[in-house]
Amino acid sequence: NGLPSCRLKVAGTGPQETELKRYAAEHGLSNVDFCGYQTGEPLATLVRNARFIVVPSECYENNPMSIIEAYAIGTPVVGANIGGIPEIVPEGVTGFRFESRNADDLRVKLAAAAHLSADEYAAMQHAALAFAREHFNTENYYPRLIAFYRQCMKAPSTARP
Repeated sequence: NGLPSCRLKVAGTGPQETELKRYAAEHGLSNVDFCGYQTGEPLATLVRNARFIVVPSECYENNPMSIIEAYAIGTPVVGANIGGIPEIVPEGVTGFRFESRNADDLRVKLAAAAHLSADEYAAMQHAALAFAREHFNTENYYPRLIAFYRQCMKAPSTARP
């Protein structure tokens, strides 16, 4: 609510889906589309055609796949400032961050995203692609992951049988 010029496509389902659809209908939010569960090419098309994806996480996710997939095709992100998201969404570079559960802050960041110039938006797209290439390609990611696993295997176990 409050950004009628922005179109929101909600992908996914969950326990609040009916409540959200009812809210959108009751408040005349004709700029909100509920797309249901998406996977494969239909999901990739949604992400590819999005100006930004929004990751409104309330959980302490480490490295959300939705952000990695968006960056891989050059789609910037508006993500909650929680868990590992701040590490992979540099503010104003590959997208924007907002305080988790803070609708007013999210509205401010969505408005900022909507008002980027064409050059600013193109720079953000290029930064998202560059971030994906640098951090999520197999040449860089795999050795870091294996080193992490090896370190974990060497660490003394605190678990008891």
